[in-house]
This record gives sequence, structure tokens and C-alpha cells, in this order.
Amino acid sequence: AYKQYVTDVVTTFGEFYSFHQYNDITTDASNFLDLYHFYPHVGDIVSENLQKREPNEVLYIVTKDNLDAYFNSLGI
Repeated sequence: AYKQYVTDVVTTFGEFYSFHQYNDITTDASNFLDLYHFYPHVGDIVSENLQKREPNEVLYIVTKDNLDAYFNSLGI
């Protein structure tokens, strides 16, 4: 379902902004209140990255050209 969702978004809008990569933020449980909710300082990082719109270790911008590589990086 997730792969189809991302593929549909990329097909419709040209890109998909993902924060699902394995990195220092996503692998540190102290950044999360529970499985689905992060603390405000993580929201600040997400917001900053959305404003910059530049791929980095936190933000992966998925396009039709890197869609397969994105799925492979997640192991799906």
C-alpha cells in the first residue's frame, strides 16, 4: 500500500518528500513520544527541511528517477 501511495504521489505531483530514511533522528527513540508522534524539536527540523527543499540526510525527495532507489533504501 505504501509503495503504491508514494508512486501515485510521484506520478501525480512529480515528487514526494520523505522523512522515513534511517538517520540520527529516526533511529533515536528519545526523539519520539510514541511510535507515531515526535517531539517539537523534531517538528522544527522537519519544518526547516520543508522550507529549504534540498535533499539531505533528513529529507529524501523522491522523483520518478529515484523511486526504485528510495524503495530499496527502505528495504521494500
